[in-house]
Amino acid sequence: MNNEILQDLIGQDNIKEALILLMKEFPGGKKGKSIKLLNGRLIELTRRNNEGTISSEAYGLEKNKIRAALLDLIDDESKASGTVSRTNFLPLLIGVFVVLIAVAGIYTFALKGTTAAQKENEEISQQGQTEENEAASEEDQEQIRKNLQMIFGTTPMVVNWRALNFKEDKEYRAGLAYLKRSYTWESDVIVEIPEGGIEVVQADSEQTLQIVVRRARLASSVAIHNKNSESLVNSLWAEETAKDGTFWEGINQLTKTKINDRIKSSASTKKSIAEAVHAAIRKKMEVAGSKDIPIVLRELTLYNGAVVQF
Repeated sequence: MNNEILQDLIGQDNIKEALILLMKEFPGGKKGKSIKLLNGRLIELTRRNNEGTISSEAYGLEKNKIRAALLDLIDDESKASGTVSRTNFLPLLIGVFVVLIAVAGIYTFALKGTTAAQKENEEISQQGQTEENEAASEEDQEQIRKNLQMIFGTTPMVVNWRALNFKEDKEYRAGLAYLKRSYTWESDVIVEIPEGGIEVVQADSEQTLQIVVRRARLASSVAIHNKNSESLVNSLWAEETAKDGTFWEGINQLTKTKINDRIKSSASTKKSIAEAVHAAIRKKMEVAGSKDIPIVLRELTLYNGAVVQF
């Protein structure tokens, strides 16, 4: 790829176009992953700028960081694709010849050696390869961690879990008159993750990253809809809807109490909330090119301030 074209695009502030060209050139591998991470950072930065959730100074600073990182990648690629000079050709040829002789010797020894010696050589080779992969992996993971922390660490999240159905039966008496009414309604449940509530950390027992949601809470307001009421029993009660107004006036607080109780008592409800939070986070992770990082929801603060552990 012509690096001058890429540098011209970046110089004209066409960073997105440069990233698109690079992603086509490097669809995979370590360099491809770094390019996808930069693309994810640019997409997230653009979204925040469009929503007005980032200052112009912070926007310009972050865009300059992305531009500098992209130029470094292009510069590294230019160095990697350079040709061998004539001055260095002879030592290179000698080195290749020595390597070929060494490989031939090792192959001959492997054919004549015992099974135990073969196994030992394989273990040594695998250990060296493992150490090399681990070093590269740690470097990649640190870059991924920084990018994800930038996405999640400074922006609050709102997760629209789902609508819950509720039912409440009420009995009313006035002298000999008796009325039993059944009320049903739905309420959306919204989970908020405040700024700084998500951390990208190194897992305790393994060399892997983990996204930890340390603080999440139920949104302070509830959205009530699909309200219905019907009489189950009416004995001498003149006006069946007379008590409906009083009931619906207190529906918000009653709904919050019911949601609190359901979350505390139902394992399936807690699981459903965790899945919704995971799905929302994974959607943002895909923008950054990272899909396989485990997510842990630690706790959820209910409407009454009580904390539920996950």
